[in-house]
Amino acid sequence: MIDALTDRMGRIVATPRGFYIFVGLYIGAVFLARAVPFPGSSDDTAELLLHSQYFAWGYELKNPPLMSWLVIAAQQLFGVSLLSVEAVKFALLLLAYLFLYRAAREILKDDRLAALAALSPVALYSVAWILAWKYSHSVLVLTMCVVTFYALLRLEKRGDLASYVIFGVITGLGLIAKYNYLLFVIALIVAMMTEPGLRARLGDRRILLSLAIALAIALPPLAWFIAHSGELQGLIDYKFQISPEKDRLGAAGLGLISVAKAYLDFLMPLIFLLALFFWRAFTPLRAGAVPSDRWRPVLGISLLLMTAVILIGVLAFGASRFQFRYLYVFILFPIYFFARVQGIGAGERALNRFGAVLMLLGAIVPLLLLAKFWFEPLWCRKCPLHIPYPAFAEDIRRAGFERGTIVSHFSRYKNGGILRPFFPDARIVDLKLLDLADPPPNVDAGQCLLIWDDVDDPSVREGVIALAGRRFDVEAKALTPMQTIARPMVNGPKRIIRLGFIVIPGGAGKCR
Repeated sequence: MIDALTDRMGRIVATPRGFYIFVGLYIGAVFLARAVPFPGSSDDTAELLLHSQYFAWGYELKNPPLMSWLVIAAQQLFGVSLLSVEAVKFALLLLAYLFLYRAAREILKDDRLAALAALSPVALYSVAWILAWKYSHSVLVLTMCVVTFYALLRLEKRGDLASYVIFGVITGLGLIAKYNYLLFVIALIVAMMTEPGLRARLGDRRILLSLAIALAIALPPLAWFIAHSGELQGLIDYKFQISPEKDRLGAAGLGLISVAKAYLDFLMPLIFLLALFFWRAFTPLRAGAVPSDRWRPVLGISLLLMTAVILIGVLAFGASRFQFRYLYVFILFPIYFFARVQGIGAGERALNRFGAVLMLLGAIVPLLLLAKFWFEPLWCRKCPLHIPYPAFAEDIRRAGFERGTIVSHFSRYKNGGILRPFFPDARIVDLKLLDLADPPPNVDAGQCLLIWDDVDDPSVREGVIALAGRRFDVEAKALTPMQTIARPMVNGPKRIIRLGFIVIPGGAGKCR
C-alpha cells in the first residue's frame, strides 16, 4: 500500500505540469497562512515598511536597497500594507522554486530528478519555515542566486549577445540584493573556469559588457555604501562577535563550532533525508556517463570554494559567531546532490518515497503556520507576529492622531514601521534605525505622535523624546500629556502589551 501511494505521489511531480501545480499550491497556501491571520510582523517586514517611505540609493549598512525598492513597487498595487511586503517575499520564493527546477532540468535532463532537486528546499527548515515568516532580504538573495545560475546556463547554451546582457543585469541586481551574493557569484564563476567549454564562454570579450552592466546597476548603491561606511567595522564586529580582547585561539574554536552549527541548521532535516534515501550518493561515484557529469564538478567546486572562504574569514578575523542565514547562497546544493544521485542510479522506490516525503512536508508547512498563530503565545517570549497592532492603531486614532509624523521606539517588539499600514499618510522615524534619512515632510501640516513600549526602563521613553527633540525640534513643554494603552496579545489573553505615547494635535517644531 505504501509503495502504491508513494508511486502515485512520485508520478505527480515527475512531470513539469505536476511540479508547477504542486509548487503553485504550496506557495499559495503558505502565503495565505502567513499573510492573512497574523496581525504583527517580523523585524525585516517592519524595517522594509520604514525604508519604503521614499526612494534612496541606500537605507542601512547591513542590507543593500533592492528589496526596499521592490516593496515600493508592490505598494503601487497593494497600497501601504503588510501584504505588499509578503507579496514580494512569496513572489520571489515562487520564482526561486521555478528557476531551480528549470536549472535542474538543464543539468540533469531528467524531469523526476529535476523535480526532486527543486522541491528539496521544502525539506530545509531554514527555507520552508524560517523564510515563511521571518526573513525578507534572505529570500531575495536566494532567488537571485538561482536566477543567476540559470542565466549562466543560458549563456553557456546560447552564447548570444542577449545572454551576456541578461547575465549582466541579473548580476547587477544580485549585487544590490544582499552582500553575500558576491561570494556566490565569484565562487560559481571561478568554478566554471575549471571546465574548458565554460571557460571559453566566460573568456569571450562580451563578458566585459556583462561586467559593465552589472557595475552600472550596482554603482549608485555602492557609492552610498562607501559614503556611509563609517559604522561598518562596528556592525561587522557585532554581527560576527569579533573582539581584539578575545583569545584568538578560543575565538577560532568558537567560530568553527558556530560555522558547523550554521551548516547543520541550514541543511536540516534535508541532509538526514538524503542520507536515508540516497546514502550511496555520499560515497565516491563510479565511472559512467550521465548528463550531469559536466556540471557536477563545477557545482561541487563552487560549494567548496564558498566553504573555504567562510572558514578562512572566520579564522583570519577571529569571528566567534556565524549564523545559518548567511548560507542561503548554498541553494544550489540540491542540484549538486541529485547530480550525484543520478551518478549512482538511484532506484525507483527511493525516488518515489523521497518525493512523497517532500509533498507531505509541503502540506504540513501551512498547517504549522496556522498552529503557530493559534498556540505560539502560550510559550513564546516575544511573539512579534501576535502583537495587536490593528487594535492599537484604533486606540491611537481615538486619542486624536490621524496623520503627521510618528517618532517611535518599540524596544521589545517592532520598530515603528509596523504602524505605517494604519497611518499611510504619516512619516515615521524610529530610534532603532537612526542611520535612515528622514522621510520627506508632509505636504499639509499634520500632528505629532511619540510612541514607545511602556516598560519599566525609562530610557525607552527618554530615547524617543530625545530623538524628537534632536531631529524635529520638539520642545519639552509640548510633551504632555503622556498616555498609556494596553491590549492582550492575540491568542494570548493573559499577556498584556502596553504602549506609552504622546499626541501633539497641532504638531511641534518639525514634527508635523
